[in-house]
This record gives sequence, C-alpha cells and structure tokens, in this order.
Amino acid sequence: MRGILAGLLVAAVTAAAGQLGATVSGLLLAFPIGYTVLSITIHEQFGAETAAATLHSAIFGTMSLAGFCVTLALAIPAIAPIWAFVIALAVSSAITVALILRPRPGRA
Repeated sequence: MRGILAGLLVAAVTAAAGQLGATVSGLLLAFPIGYTVLSITIHEQFGAETAAATLHSAIFGTMSLAGFCVTLALAIPAIAPIWAFVIALAVSSAITVALILRPRPGRA
C-alpha cells in the first residue's frame, strides 16, 4: 500500500510538472514527497522516535546537497564543468564531515 501511495504522489507531481515547472516539481519530488514516504515507512517499522531522529538527520544531510548545488551553480559559469563538479563534491563532503564531527548535546 505504501508503494502504491508513493507511486501516486510521484505520478501526480510528474503529471503536473508541465504546469508546475521544473523548479517547483523538482522541489516537491525531492523534499515533501521523499520525506513523507521515508517518515511513514520508518514510523511503521520502527516507531515515532526513530522516525523523528531519522528525519532530523535527513534535514541536516540536505545541507550537503544544498552546498553541492550552490557550489556547482556558481562554479560552472566560471570554470570547466568537471572542475566545478569536483569542487562541488569537495564542498558537499566537507559539509558532511563537519556535520558528523559537530558537537551534540549528550555526546562526550
């Protein structure tokens, strides 16, 4: 049932992509729909506490994707695409490492 509902959500946004435009349909597919399917599945399998912790981490993980996209968008007009990609990948990796190493309450 979850698979069917997720498929219907994706199909609806895909069908409306012409009217929504690439930006809006891309944002809808990447975040609300993806996180909705993820949260429902994890909640049913492991409970509310695990679902909340996973979504919290996923939001922080999205910062790496944002860093990659912003860096790539800014670098492509200025340098060769392969180097823009390499630099964007390095920025994304640095953000991920910083998030892993960041001090957190309750962690010694």
